[in-house]
Amino acid sequence: MDDISVIEINDDADIDKIDVDKIDVDKNDVDKIFTFDDIGDKPHNEMDKVQLKFHQTVKINGDSKYEIDSLCVSDDKKLAYIKYSCSVIDMNNKDKKITLDLDNYGFYCTFNLKGEFILCNEEFVHITFGSHKIIWIYSTQTKNSKWECKRFYRIPEDYELISISKYDNVYLVSNDYIYEWNINTEKSVKIFCNNKDKNKVINIIKLFSTQSSMLNYN
Repeated sequence: MDDISVIEINDDADIDKIDVDKIDVDKNDVDKIFTFDDIGDKPHNEMDKVQLKFHQTVKINGDSKYEIDSLCVSDDKKLAYIKYSCSVIDMNNKDKKITLDLDNYGFYCTFNLKGEFILCNEEFVHITFGSHKIIWIYSTQTKNSKWECKRFYRIPEDYELISISKYDNVYLVSNDYIYEWNINTEKSVKIFCNNKDKNKVINIIKLFSTQSSMLNYN
């Protein structure tokens, strides 16, 4: 495997201000499109506009003292969740467990359109250099009940992860800016927001990232 790549943020490619009411949404992903007129005041009232259908149940194990930090489901019914460590279950194969060949601890996970599994965690590197947030990209071609890491990226210091879309767009926040960085093109866009707009945009990005990862499962 090649050395770890660092996400490079281009501060010159920017958008002065984002219109939070005109964020693009893939209409094929949802039965009904959300509206965000009152998202700041009534976040739970929007959920009744999405129609979900019950399919099957899966028992989630793990230490009861830890809560689930992140959960996602792939198109081929692989369930991944983080409860301190990351667990993957094949729902098509009697809930058989799948392991990761590298790190399985994290705080965020998702699947992209190519069927790759994406895990984010914070790795302790060195007593001098401290820890770094890492994005791990795994192939979901199962070999011996295991997924292999294909590549990984280091998130720059002072940047916090908001979410990663199924289109491989990584959303980061730092100070008064939100950054969209694409894993495939390695190009970034900087979006300036005041504090009120920034929080609203972050909530919308998180909402659609969670919604698409769950509703993309049939």
